Amino acid sequence: METQEFVSQVTGVPSHRVNARVKRMGGAFGGKESRSVQLACLLAVAAKKEGRPMRCMLNRDEDMMTSGQRHPIQARWKVGTTSDGILLALEADVYDNAGYSQDMSGAVMDRCCTHLDNCYEIPNVLIRGHVCRTNTHSNTAFRGFGGPQAMFIAESYMTAVAEGLDIPIDELRWKNLYKEGEITPFLQKIDQDWHVPMMLEQVRKEVNYDSRKAAIEKFNSEHKWKKRGISMIPTKFGLSFATALHLNQAGASVKIYADGSVLLHHGGTEMGQGLYTKMCQVAAQELNVPVDAIFTQDTTTYQIANASPTAASSGSDLNGMAVKDACDQLNERLKPFREKFGHDAPMKTLAHAAYLERVNLAANGFWKMPRIGYVWGNYDVKTVKPMYYYFTQASPLLLDI
Repeated sequence: METQEFVSQVTGVPSHRVNARVKRMGGAFGGKESRSVQLACLLAVAAKKEGRPMRCMLNRDEDMMTSGQRHPIQARWKVGTTSDGILLALEADVYDNAGYSQDMSGAVMDRCCTHLDNCYEIPNVLIRGHVCRTNTHSNTAFRGFGGPQAMFIAESYMTAVAEGLDIPIDELRWKNLYKEGEITPFLQKIDQDWHVPMMLEQVRKEVNYDSRKAAIEKFNSEHKWKKRGISMIPTKFGLSFATALHLNQAGASVKIYADGSVLLHHGGTEMGQGLYTKMCQVAAQELNVPVDAIFTQDTTTYQIANASPTAASSGSDLNGMAVKDACDQLNERLKPFREKFGHDAPMKTLAHAAYLERVNLAANGFWKMPRIGYVWGNYDVKTVKPMYYYFTQASPLLLDI
């Protein structure tokens, strides 16, 4: 949305027409949310002046110098534990290199601060985030948006604790994992969807982790210069635009034609992650039609207005639920015809009959994430709303052979 609005202001072209003049996609995962604005505005001015489409392709050096990269982040922390390794307190100052402008750096710092616990329960936490202005290009959104940096920092202090107390790192991780009902430093409750402990156990058994680790330790003891390693690291990642509540919404349009074909539009953009395929699968499942009956085109603002960025790992959630909402409306209108022709009747039969009965076969879907609405500074566990709709969770096995 930032690009569309800026270009509209610069050129005077109405917002709904901007998409026909400027392609907004930036650097695939990362960079597309805001750093496309500067180039898009320059091209929009040129296109308006010359009255024809314009294109600019940056080489890699120009791209790296102007569009920014992932934020380098430094943390200075203190950790307090019991003698047997139970985490009690964490104090940290976190600094990110914003570059010459703020861009997305504040939001990156928000997510970094809320992932500094990774998967571990720490009763007493004080985290201070510092966005640093420096004399470099402006850093920006990048895959993970501060989360990977925070989780790396968390595993760094966990490793330091394990080494300082001479406790195996796997044992330290296990005894400090969140349990259902505990709360994060920003007071979000760990609910019934918490599966990290179960996943750790499953991975341990399925890959014969203990025997492989013992074999690696034996190998390392016998080789002075060549070493091997293995590790299981739990992770969680919050789903939603954390403190930009208004971005947690999406729209979709589904139209069924009398021949049984379906035209689908939604607000998500495809950048190689398979979003368009997933949205077609959602529509196909909800409407009970084959996937090849669903047709979709590139996202355009003249079909779906005010689309949120395809970012924060929420593109599938937001747009998928909007598609489902549109399909639910159509299914309700088609219900009498399914009862008449059978629930497995082909869509062509249902749509043709509905058309003859003058039933509307187009629907606009909409979805907004429920429950969320965190406000910084609210430390009342009774009134605070969750920052994230839920956490994705993983227990990756890392090998260095």
